[in-house]
Amino acid sequence: MKSRVIRILLGLYTAGIAVVVFWPTPVDRPVASRIRTAVGAVQEVGATSVSYDGVEVAANVLMFMPLGALLVLAVPRLPWWWAPIAAGLFSCAIEFVQFAFVALRNATWGDVVANTSGAVIGAVAVQLLRMWSIRRSRQRGAAGLP
Repeated sequence: MKSRVIRILLGLYTAGIAVVVFWPTPVDRPVASRIRTAVGAVQEVGATSVSYDGVEVAANVLMFMPLGALLVLAVPRLPWWWAPIAAGLFSCAIEFVQFAFVALRNATWGDVVANTSGAVIGAVAVQLLRMWSIRRSRQRGAAGLP
């Protein structure tokens, strides 16, 4: 993918995250009862470790996975591990703004950990795909294949 397209996607995705995290009320509020019902149903069939808080953590991890991947792809000259650091700093800034300026939102260190974990997963996934692609190219070259 062209670097310019990746940077545009990164900008749009980051803006989307900003809309979600700086929304004046929790974004899950309109669907909270449905989530609680779903969590209750899952618990009734035996998955008692599933909780509403766990769903929130998973959502944070999932939201930051593409960010970690896009950061690695946007600046390929830097090592992969810079992306989770940048995402972690972004997450700290988000939590600070929520704490200082968004009254109905809760700023937590747990969110920073979940967000950064998602960015690590996304960044590592891209790095592993790169390594696999390089290895495959070398193997094909050694075998005389295009």
